[in-house]
Amino acid sequence: MKEEKPKYFPYIIYSVSLLVIAIIIGVWVFFAGTRPSANNPFGLLGDAFSLAGMFGLLAALMLYISKEGYFDIITYGLKRVFRASFDANYKKSMKQSYQEYKAVMRTKRKPAPVAMVIISCTYFFIGIVFIILFYTVPLS
Repeated sequence: MKEEKPKYFPYIIYSVSLLVIAIIIGVWVFFAGTRPSANNPFGLLGDAFSLAGMFGLLAALMLYISKEGYFDIITYGLKRVFRASFDANYKKSMKQSYQEYKAVMRTKRKPAPVAMVIISCTYFFIGIVFIILFYTVPLS
C-alpha cells in the first residue's frame, strides 16, 4: 500500500527551499557590499526575500508551462533521436506517433504548482515590505 504524504507537504518543501535561496542571496548581497542595501538590515532582507520570491515565481511559471505540454515536442524529438542513434530496432521500440505520445503525456500530468505560487508570492511581498521599510525608516 502506498503511503500518502500530508496535504501541507508541498508548502514545507517550497518554504524551506525558498528560505535557503533567501539566505544565499542575503549572504551574497552582504559580502558583495556594492549595493547600498548591504549596510541596512531592511535593505538586505528586502533584496533576499524579494529575489527569492521572484525566483520561485519564475520556477512555478516554468513548471506550469512544462505541465501544459509545451515542451512535449522537444522531449519526443530527443527520444526519437537518441533511440535512432543507439537502438538498432528503434522503429519497433518506439511505435507511437507524436499525437499518441502527447495523449499519453496528458494523462500523466500533475496539477499546477499552486503551493509554490502561494509561497513565492508570500516571500515576494515580505521582500516588498522590507524594501518599503528600507526607504522609509531611517537607521541611525
